[in-house]
Amino acid sequence: MNALIIIDVQIGILTGPPAVHDVPGLLGHIHALIERARHAGALVVYVQHDGPPAHRTAIGSPGWPLDPSLKPRPEELVVHNNATLNGFGGAKTHDLRVRPSELISFAHSGA
Repeated sequence: MNALIIIDVQIGILTGPPAVHDVPGLLGHIHALIERARHAGALVVYVQHDGPPAHRTAIGSPGWPLDPSLKPRPEELVVHNNATLNGFGGAKTHDLRVRPSELISFAHSGA
């Protein structure tokens, strides 16, 4: 199985502070990768950081949601990570049976 893993593309990471450089360009590249992955039948996985209280990605804060333009589909995975839970060690890990050699791409917000 091939997969595309999108990591921490959340409002608080994209808008900062510090803000990610060229957010529209970054999102354009990520959207292109998502479309390629979907077209290829690859699994798309979104990793969402659950920040601690007062962090820019604290659960429930304005910066916590994934960028609204991403729109994960029902068959795609959204996994969470935080200081004590790695995004790949959670309850849905059994759904993610992808070896590193099978990744078609790896997208990170850059933060």
